[in-house]
Amino acid sequence: QLGIWSIVLATGTAVRLSELGLAAGVVRFVAKYLAQDDPARAAAVVQTAFVSIAWLMAIAVIPLYLLLGLVLDYFLAADEFPLAIALLPYALAALWIGSLGSVLTSGLDGVLRTDYRSWILILGVVSHLLFVLLLVPEFGLLGLGYAQVLQSLIVLSVSWLVLRRRLRELPVIPWRWNPALFREMLGYGLNIQVASIAQLLLDPMTKMLLSKFAGIESVA
Repeated sequence: QLGIWSIVLATGTAVRLSELGLAAGVVRFVAKYLAQDDPARAAAVVQTAFVSIAWLMAIAVIPLYLLLGLVLDYFLAADEFPLAIALLPYALAALWIGSLGSVLTSGLDGVLRTDYRSWILILGVVSHLLFVLLLVPEFGLLGLGYAQVLQSLIVLSVSWLVLRRRLRELPVIPWRWNPALFREMLGYGLNIQVASIAQLLLDPMTKMLLSKFAGIESVA
C-alpha cells in the first residue's frame, strides 16, 4: 500500500507544471522591490503569484485527474487501481495547497527570513507524523492522504501569518492580481520551469516503470 501511495503522489506532481515557475520568482521579485524600498509592490508580487497559481492549478486539476486515472490504470494491477484512484484527489489537493504554500515560503526567503521558513517546514513534517499516527490506524492508507492535506494546510496558514507580520502591506486575504507583475514573473519563471521539467518528470516516470515491470512492492 505504501507503494501505491508513493506512485500516486509522484504521478500527481505533474500538476506542478501548471505553476509556470511563478513560486520560484517570488523570492527574486520580493527581494528586488524591498531593496528598492517599495514594500507595497513586494506585497503585490506575493498576491499576484498566489492568485495566479491558485487559478492555474485549479483549472489544470480536473483534466489532469482524468488523465492520471488512465495512467494509473495502465501501470497498476487491477486490484491496486481502486485504492490509487481513491487516493488521487487527496494527493492533488495536497499538491495544490502545497504549491500555494510555496509562494508564501518563497516570500519569507524574499524578506530574508529563511529561518522562519525552515521552522515552518519542520512544523509541517512533525504535524504530518502526528496526523499519520492518529489517522492511519483509523482510516488505513486514506489516512495518509488526509494527513498530507492537513500538513499542507498548516504550512500554508502559518506561512501566511508569519509573512504578514514581516510584510504588513499584505491584506487579510490575498486577492489582488497585477497583470504587469504577472508578465514580469512569467518571463523569469518559465525559464526556471523549463529547467525543472525533467526533474519533475523523473520521479513519477521511475516509479511508474518500477510498478509496471517489477511490481508495486519495489516502488515501496
